[in-house]
Amino acid sequence: MKTLLIFLAITAVILSCTRENDTGKVTYLDGDGFFIVDEGNFMAGNGSLSFYSPDSAKIYNDLFLEINGRPLGDVPNSMEIYGDRGYIVVNNSGKIEVVNKSDLKSVKTITGLVSPRNIGFVSSSRAYVTSMYSDSLTVIDLDLNSIAGYIEVRRSTESIAVT
Repeated sequence: MKTLLIFLAITAVILSCTRENDTGKVTYLDGDGFFIVDEGNFMAGNGSLSFYSPDSAKIYNDLFLEINGRPLGDVPNSMEIYGDRGYIVVNNSGKIEVVNKSDLKSVKTITGLVSPRNIGFVSSSRAYVTSMYSDSLTVIDLDLNSIAGYIEVRRSTESIAVT
């Protein structure tokens, strides 16, 4: 009896992690859910993005790699959705991966950041990015998805709240 229960539990876990529906199409964008940013191992470049759907009780792993054909990077720290874009802040790689919210395809990679941690949107065309090892906030131009400048704060920054 104990063996049967273990078998059923393992089978349930395996089936709940299925990536495809009956038509063979990935359906993580259907219904409600949330993204999970997995940092991976430091210096291994194996960070990933997952999506959990409570509607189906399924988790879809390694989405960025699966959709874009390349790894997300070294230590993704946070992800924010703004408008029709997702902004994945990848700390040790010093970049932000900008993706379409609808299909997670890469739009642009913003590089040249110093240990970015979090992003806050201050207008439809501007965002600020915090940094663990820089004494300034990085200003991002959301129209061009590029660095527009810096705001000196004289100490490192971790989080950001926009009011």
